[in-house]
Amino acid sequence: MADYPAFPQIVGSAVVYRDDRQVVRDTSGASRVASFYAAPVKEFNVVHKLDATDLATLRAFYLANRNATFNFTWCEDALPTVCVFGQRGVSVRVGAIHHDVTVDIIEA
Repeated sequence: MADYPAFPQIVGSAVVYRDDRQVVRDTSGASRVASFYAAPVKEFNVVHKLDATDLATLRAFYLANRNATFNFTWCEDALPTVCVFGQRGVSVRVGAIHHDVTVDIIEA
């Protein structure tokens, strides 16, 4: 399994814990909670500022692993997590020297 490139994750990067919990009320008015999965899933919105060489490296990694799992290390806890690219994949805002890159990554 490949490792996501170790580019710095800058301000604006975020993690969201997605949960499948459903809260409903039964006929007596009491709340009931149901969950189909054992734990929430992390969704990462990772922001990088990359030069042309690093951007080419990220694009090559994406093309090679866009339908595969890979190890991603989140800056907050430094723990590797098995992930896949999310629906939005990689988006780039081109700059003169550095490019603003946002990557959508979801825990597998």
